[in-house]
Amino acid sequence: MGVLEEYWGRLEHGLAAQFEAERAAHRDSSVKGTANEDILSRFLSQQTGARRIAARSEIIDHLGGRSDEVDVVVLNDSQPFWTGESGQLLIAEGVDAVYQVKARLTSSELRRAIKNAKSVKNLLRPAGWK
Repeated sequence: MGVLEEYWGRLEHGLAAQFEAERAAHRDSSVKGTANEDILSRFLSQQTGARRIAARSEIIDHLGGRSDEVDVVVLNDSQPFWTGESGQLLIAEGVDAVYQVKARLTSSELRRAIKNAKSVKNLLRPAGWK
């Protein structure tokens, strides 16, 4: 195994352990939906240094396209408005990553997550944006 593979392996195990520790702190069976989204939001904030993460929000593009609701959205500095941590209407240029969170992954939930991901992927960003 090479140096990079060892490094990434250690990093992967460390992140997995930290995420499991966060989940273990919330093992109560009532932890579902928004609580799981909040767990992932905190984890991403701690591990990526993202300054703003929005939950349960929608994304729009400059042509009026609109995504379905997305569970967790990592924002960049091109996001001009910030009125809270959830229920936002976000501009596509200000979004770096999106996540769908499922406590139990059933076939219907998987189809819904794919549909939501496609709704984000179909949004347009002007040339020059990442």
